Amino acid sequence: MNKALAEARAKNFLGRNILGSGYDLEIHVHRGAGAYICGEETGLIESLEGKRPYPRIKPPYFPAVLGLYMCPTIVNNVETLCAVKHIVAMGGAEYAKLGTPNNTGTRIVSLSGHVKRPGYYEIEVGKATIGQLINDPAFGGGLREGRRLESRHPRRFICESLQGRREI
Repeated sequence: MNKALAEARAKNFLGRNILGSGYDLEIHVHRGAGAYICGEETGLIESLEGKRPYPRIKPPYFPAVLGLYMCPTIVNNVETLCAVKHIVAMGGAEYAKLGTPNNTGTRIVSLSGHVKRPGYYEIEVGKATIGQLINDPAFGGGLREGRRLESRHPRRFICESLQGRREI
């Protein structure tokens, strides 16, 4: 991220008087401790202020009004920022055709456990089932040898292996 920001500054896409426009913009990267709770915007703001990353009670703390150091703050997650490039390249209308009519775009899913190809995958919203994510060669590639996946409940999956059964 810091390398990309340095490249942007070198090309005058960041900093003072961007491309002679009179507009100034600076971006600072702050590394966090990786706490899950920092995924919640007000928890992240608390962390940036040097406090424990506990979410703030809303209202009155809506970050766009009272955010970092009680100043207006916009907080976006990495997934949102990654989509910007594609929205700009494709155009908003084309990007909105990805996914389903009421839930457009793509999402990053994490596939881990006893699959042949664990990893992070970008999928169109509403276009893949959990079975496709696990079994499709483009994604998980199926379960590892000796593993079995079954579901007896629409929201619970049971993984059965030589070591026994467990809910996943």
